[in-house]
Amino acid sequence: GIRKGALSRMLLPFDSETNSGDQASTALEAPLGSHELNGLIPNSERKELVARAVSLRRLVRVKVADCADVDQARESLKLTSSFLQELMRVAAEEQRSLTSLLREL
Repeated sequence: GIRKGALSRMLLPFDSETNSGDQASTALEAPLGSHELNGLIPNSERKELVARAVSLRRLVRVKVADCADVDQARESLKLTSSFLQELMRVAAEEQRSLTSLLREL
């Protein structure tokens, strides 16, 4: 199989000249990712993986260039998910809106 860091580089263009802010927007120019994926993953799945990688990159604002970056992005998502779940729990418990709780933070 393909290592997650290598796959991320094939989905989201990255090299030493790539600005982290440009990585996700550049990927939209190649909706199937790198030509290195030809024959390895069906085009429909490649398109979906690129779209998800772009969404992840925009959400967590982490440059995804290697396995450590993928792990960091995963941990960021876990932290975000935990925060939102707890926010919803407290909002329900206190019968308040999410917005009102966020304003107090």
